[in-house]
Amino acid sequence: MKIILSFFSKIGITIALVSIFFSISKAAVPFCNGQSSQQRLSSLLPLFEFHKSYNPQNVLIIFATAGANCRFANNTQHPGNFIDMVWRMNAGAKNECLEEATAEERSNMMQKMALHSFSKDGSIMIMDLKDLNNFRTDLPTHFINITLTSDGKSCGARPYIQLGPSQKNTVIRVQELFAEVDSFIGIPTGVSALTITGQSKSGQLIRARFTKR
Repeated sequence: MKIILSFFSKIGITIALVSIFFSISKAAVPFCNGQSSQQRLSSLLPLFEFHKSYNPQNVLIIFATAGANCRFANNTQHPGNFIDMVWRMNAGAKNECLEEATAEERSNMMQKMALHSFSKDGSIMIMDLKDLNNFRTDLPTHFINITLTSDGKSCGARPYIQLGPSQKNTVIRVQELFAEVDSFIGIPTGVSALTITGQSKSGQLIRARFTKR
């Protein structure tokens, strides 16, 4: 069972994060039905991952999509036009493979990641992580700024969030969201805590943990 609970999932081992991003972006992992993932992922820009304590072996990878000019087509207000997602099943195991998120899972995620605004030139998209309202945080806002970057040959996307006074108001590049899932007799009942992991401008790995209200 893949299950998304209240938008968030739980971290596994952060040190494996970079290698997972590199391999999935290069389509090294096939789909679970045996088909190649190269064409499906070739135009997607990796953003960050959702991990969970319930069935932690299944990780949801979140991607951004952009136009040929490495810009968001900001003439629409539907976040599903700019965000994509794929499950990495049995992550880190020999039999790991990719699986498409279902329509219900996509709809649930898009309700939690509300599109807030774009920059005038379409290089930045601001998403509102609305479920953070359910946690005790000192964040100044619940916005993630997704910034597109280009070297003239390739396009990339970087998600940033500003942390609060407890983390010296540091801006980090988000790498992972980890939810601690509560359960009763093996049945998940909700998320009790959320950890945002990311890297500061200086390269420091920072984790900010928030508990449910």
